[in-house]
Amino acid sequence: MLATINKDATTCRVYTRVSTQKQGVSGLGLEAQQNIAIAKAQELGLEVIEECKEVESGRKTTLGRPVLRKALEDCKEDGAVLIVAKMDRLTRNFSFLSKLAEAAERDGVGIVAADVPSMGSPWQTKMIWRILASVAEAEREMAVERTTAAMAIAKK
Repeated sequence: MLATINKDATTCRVYTRVSTQKQGVSGLGLEAQQNIAIAKAQELGLEVIEECKEVESGRKTTLGRPVLRKALEDCKEDGAVLIVAKMDRLTRNFSFLSKLAEAAERDGVGIVAADVPSMGSPWQTKMIWRILASVAEAEREMAVERTTAAMAIAKK
């Protein structure tokens, strides 16, 4: 149920994620995401019942991201919606997003990314999510290539 909200939902969890301990300690990336997600919750008329913060790579699946896994389980249990500031904070892995979307639909969990517009029909929204997940994955791969090239130059 990506970008789809159960009409009876009145609550949400905000999920924020940064990749490195340094980012986690500074809190700056987390705070910006939190502000965006909370604004989206207010726009949707949802009460924020929990803020879930994680410091893990976006390449990892729920097995490597215990905070995300617990947030999704709790949303399934109590009918809350999961809100993220940006889709790429949820994942930068197309395959993982596809599996996450299938599980969310099956379990009736609404997931909203503040930066992804809701489309008229569920299939259109799902298509937009998949396109953006592909772009996020490509972006991650380009960053790896740039870092590898820069490190090779630095070693010389």
